[in-house]
Amino acid sequence: MSLTIDTFNSYANSKKYLYFQIKANEINKDILSEMEENSLPIEINICVDRSGSMHGNKITNVIDTLNFLVEQLRDKDKLGLVIFDDRIENIPPEYMTSINKIKMRKVINNIYSRGNTNISGACDECIKMFSNDKSNSIKVMLLLTDGIANKGIINSKELIDTFTPMLMKDEISLHTFGYGSDHDPVLLGELAKNCNGIYSYIKSKEDVIISFANCLGGIFSMCAKNIEFTLKLNPGIKYEIMAPDKKIIYDKDSNESLVVIGDISQDEYRDFVVSFSNDDDPDNLSIGKYSIKYEDLINKSSSVLTFDINIISVTDDTKLTISQKAQFYDVLCRIDTINKIALIESISSVNKDKMIKDIVDDFIERVNHIKEKFTDYPEHLAIFEEYINTINNILKIKDNLDAKYIMRECSNGLSSQTSDGRTDSTRRYKSGGRDKMIERANKHFDFKINTARDHLGIDIDDPHEIAFFSRS
Repeated sequence: MSLTIDTFNSYANSKKYLYFQIKANEINKDILSEMEENSLPIEINICVDRSGSMHGNKITNVIDTLNFLVEQLRDKDKLGLVIFDDRIENIPPEYMTSINKIKMRKVINNIYSRGNTNISGACDECIKMFSNDKSNSIKVMLLLTDGIANKGIINSKELIDTFTPMLMKDEISLHTFGYGSDHDPVLLGELAKNCNGIYSYIKSKEDVIISFANCLGGIFSMCAKNIEFTLKLNPGIKYEIMAPDKKIIYDKDSNESLVVIGDISQDEYRDFVVSFSNDDDPDNLSIGKYSIKYEDLINKSSSVLTFDINIISVTDDTKLTISQKAQFYDVLCRIDTINKIALIESISSVNKDKMIKDIVDDFIERVNHIKEKFTDYPEHLAIFEEYINTINNILKIKDNLDAKYIMRECSNGLSSQTSDGRTDSTRRYKSGGRDKMIERANKHFDFKINTARDHLGIDIDDPHEIAFFSRS
């Protein structure tokens, strides 16, 4: 079994809670390469924006990124491209053998900018290129763009509503990458969130390295996919699943809820809490069942596990270990952060600054109250300090897109923790597979820069010379 499920109940703020954690089992780093080599084949199809606004460093970064991606793929993996502006050019998927890699690099190095931005047409063509086999491969789509759709479907909500069901139906995860400050963060953020992917804002070469290593490392070290959690509590028990970053389907007649978890990579975990009330029968400590269904990519099997929920009668959190307390309050702070960020984003009144200050002050007061529980435990105290720093940093950013990106990344990514327990955005890629891919990416780009400097006499600070070098 590639997943472990941990649960306990707690009591805080006069409410009863269940805590659930779904974690990928630890994998010996020595066998990570073997796991990567023996994992399911990967189908990657990429929509590449070549519109006129992508000229210069943007298209150079895209070309560098695609060449790095080609290097990482194995003979059994397939790669296809949809290169688009107002016209669409398809490069059908091919297995990444040595010969096909050479062919693909030639195509990539000849991408140049021109025309308008037909995102809908490109996405439609890209989805059509995937095979119909859902069980024997991992399907991933990447969307690389710097602009706002101005041809085809141009309304963001319509684009989201059109392509989310298409991607989910075919079990295709979507990762989106916005280049520069003119792209549509709502469109890219929502598409990625809805389709088990990550949205990244690319401003520099460093962002390219981290974002794509994050994405590819997670794909290559994936342990389980299509994870669904079902909670069924006894009749009469009222409950609320507190997971604002996850899709939840509730059936009132059966008192049953389905939580769509998505995919988990090596060393990652997902957690959430459920507030509940069993006041009508407080002495009954058996309150229901939960089950988890997923595809085990390590053992190449499908699993459905069902467990009874037996709570411990508590009136406070004194029966929890300090680690359990930290996990529990971490989730509460994360949910509060996500809700506060959504509230800040929605404010449009003339008293915006004062309203935001009131929201932040309330948040900081609540987190400081939680911090008092961990005064003697600095390793846990630091977790809650970072929540305060996250909110404060958002307020300091003058670049509107930067602020929106950090807010959306915080909202979409805070549930993608890894076992090092960090709460800043870096924890999203601090798993063994992602660390390894970041190391590869750094070597790839360092090699190119050092070659330019030492052997070709190219000024690495001159974007025109770097652009020339990237195409050579």
